[in-house]
Amino acid sequence: MEGSTPVITGIGLISGLGIGKDINWQGMVEGRSGIRPITRFDASRLLTRIAGELPDDFDETARKHIRRITLQRTAPFTHLALLGTLDALGDSGIDLKTEDPERVGVVLGNCMGGLGYLESIFRDFSNDREGQAAIGNAKARAISDRVESLFALKCMQNAMTAQIGIDHKIRGPNMVISTACAAGGMAAEIAAEYIRRGVGDIFITGGSEIFVTESGVIGFSKLTALSLRNGEPDKAVRPFDKNRDGTILGDGAGIMIMESEEHARKRGARVYAKVLGYANNCEGYSLATPNPSGEGMASVMSQALRNARVSPDQVDYLSAHGTGTLHNDRAESAGIKIVFKDHAKKLLVSSQKSMIGHTIGAAGGIELAVTALSLWTGIITPNINYETPDPACDINVVANESVERKIRIAASNSFALGGHNSCVILQKV
Repeated sequence: MEGSTPVITGIGLISGLGIGKDINWQGMVEGRSGIRPITRFDASRLLTRIAGELPDDFDETARKHIRRITLQRTAPFTHLALLGTLDALGDSGIDLKTEDPERVGVVLGNCMGGLGYLESIFRDFSNDREGQAAIGNAKARAISDRVESLFALKCMQNAMTAQIGIDHKIRGPNMVISTACAAGGMAAEIAAEYIRRGVGDIFITGGSEIFVTESGVIGFSKLTALSLRNGEPDKAVRPFDKNRDGTILGDGAGIMIMESEEHARKRGARVYAKVLGYANNCEGYSLATPNPSGEGMASVMSQALRNARVSPDQVDYLSAHGTGTLHNDRAESAGIKIVFKDHAKKLLVSSQKSMIGHTIGAAGGIELAVTALSLWTGIITPNINYETPDPACDINVVANESVERKIRIAASNSFALGGHNSCVILQKV
């Protein structure tokens, strides 16, 4: 139906805090940190040796809920998306078997696909002394024999959305959005736009990412973007704090069930929040850093507010991108002050990354889902480790403890390397 309003009716969350919406929400409300020493690979030679790594029971949970053949044919980032989807579907109460499969779609954000799996293959190559000793065709055969037949399929980003479609027998629009740290937010925008245009009734959207790998950590270390607080992991991510020294990578999934309001009401669904509006842009400034003026970020927030037909002073809460890096925090603070002017002193702001780290392509999905839960419950999750305010980030940070506040309209920011920006506006039902 043309002009349908998108609503969020189901949420699945996985992060270093645990598996499932409830454990993640409770952890964030309590201001707990999911950052800990890396254990899934040997990080001893890395500068940063802590992360928001997948919980210890992830593999066991995947084996319990995902078919063995699917586990064999897909990489862990797809397992993560499948588990998040199951959590979100269960939370929504929807039965996809009763729906028109061509009106159910999947749009998820992801940055690096099967990076960890790819690393494991090349690690095998480097340890293959027999293959190294061979020459010519014999060497080619030795290398080929060590690679499983589904190698290419397991690595590709769209494997996760395709597998969701296969598992649930749904045939609507199905795609991966890969705009780095803004991917999850942009995926939600596209799903919402499809619903607005009447393309489908139900979309599985958000993001999934496993970036805590050796090359992932090394790559962000080379950008001087990671904290070196290895001895105090729970205090490592400090968005907007004067003494921050970088972000920390995290694994995670934030999956939402988004429906048209008509469809949700017809089946008597609980609605967490309405999607009022959204926008995305690219700053055209730098691959590595945002425009320090905050103008690109301000522009996307202003466009989203116009799309939502909301004035800046109507927004009660903003889930910040808030990485805990100098460049991002100061640019985002500047952008907030440009858009919200005097209201910026009242606007509540916090970053969930302070508790779970930066989950890259999943960040926008996780943070939008948490924003919807804040609207639903009237509880705003804190920005932990906020001890010494940065004068350049003079915004109204929800410091260290959650607050109870009746909020009606909230915004969720997602900003990426390359200058890709996303902002989504939600309303309490």
